Amino acid sequence: MNRYLSLIFLALFLTNPSFSQKKKKASEVNLLAQKIEETEGEFLSGFILKDLESNNTVYERNANKKFVLGSNTKVLTLLGGLYNLKDSIASFRYTVNGDSLILWPTGDPTFLHADFKKQPAFDFLKRSNKNIYLVSGLYKGEKFGKNWPWDNYDSAVQTEITEFPIYGNVAVFKVLSNGKSNICPDLASLYFSENSSSSEVNKVIRQADNNNLKVPANLPKGYSQKIPLLLDAALQAGLLTDTLLASGHSTTSVVSIPLNNHPVSPGTLSNAKSLDVYKALLKHNESLFGEQLLLNYCVGLNKPMTIENGIQECLKHFRFAKEGLFWQDGSGLSYQNIGTPAMLVSALQEIKTKVPDSNMLFELFGQHIPQVYAQQGNLANTYNTSGYIVGNSGKKYVFSFLHNNVKEVSEAKQRVEDILKLIQENY
Repeated sequence: MNRYLSLIFLALFLTNPSFSQKKKKASEVNLLAQKIEETEGEFLSGFILKDLESNNTVYERNANKKFVLGSNTKVLTLLGGLYNLKDSIASFRYTVNGDSLILWPTGDPTFLHADFKKQPAFDFLKRSNKNIYLVSGLYKGEKFGKNWPWDNYDSAVQTEITEFPIYGNVAVFKVLSNGKSNICPDLASLYFSENSSSSEVNKVIRQADNNNLKVPANLPKGYSQKIPLLLDAALQAGLLTDTLLASGHSTTSVVSIPLNNHPVSPGTLSNAKSLDVYKALLKHNESLFGEQLLLNYCVGLNKPMTIENGIQECLKHFRFAKEGLFWQDGSGLSYQNIGTPAMLVSALQEIKTKVPDSNMLFELFGQHIPQVYAQQGNLANTYNTSGYIVGNSGKKYVFSFLHNNVKEVSEAKQRVEDILKLIQENY
């Protein structure tokens, strides 16, 4: 009798929907674990997947090991902005003294940037009818971040860090449909930089210590290249003057003046919505937005304008455990930005609490896998991807998948794509 009762209870247990569901979940996790482990090969990789609603970890592997973060560092920079900025980013602090308008730059990366068509800060300057004075010397750090490769000085990925970005700190070289070349802003005609033609180069090369350009002898129509500018206070004031003159609303030159003191009860000129700037931060592979945002955070908190201060102000607010985090810059160009997959997932969860629709800040991972919104990038043998994924069931997850010791980025990217596809189809 007891034997028959035991069999009945066993049958009821095995057919219980709760048991079946747990068995299905275990099978899904085993499938994910098997796929990750069997494709690891020579990669040093770390992975974590969490359910956004329950906060339960679905699966993790090396989630607390340290990795070079690369451009996934921008996730931290974004989270810092959500704590340190209001709904708009400031371009200048300013005071008015008679017929003089004195500007203290705030490191705003959007000022006259091609992606930001509306320029309320510039419009304010056009309407001012004042003599404009541009304060210099607010940022005293190096023009490049810690551990950046200085031989990349002529790459637009690595623009100079400055208190007053203008035109995204780049000039755009184009070959027009008539075969003639065009540079905007035109430094060659405005500031006596020299351009020379050479058959020895296949792209436009900027000199290390000036804005002189070496241009290939033959470039196709439609060719376009961003060239980072070598900036100083005089050039910045000159570019602003010429842009104001071209708009027809200024007749006097902008004058650069050294920093003597900080403004008392200044006004603030805002330029772009903060959420739009965060989108640009994640979209562009240039260093511009990451570094300049960190400087902008300092100004809003009345701190000296340095990358280090910007990072420290961010870290004060982060709620997740920061042990093992080594953070050097805002864009991830330094190979000494070190963190863990678990840390990035925590940061992404924190972003979600501040911006419930945070998916819209991130780029879609790719056409083959819809509803994956992630920050991805590679740097010196790394390929990292962190973000949000919606499964076919409709459930929402957050993940981080970091790869170091990468020989072929295409192989690591394909592995990530395969894993994300598996997750989407089974969760």
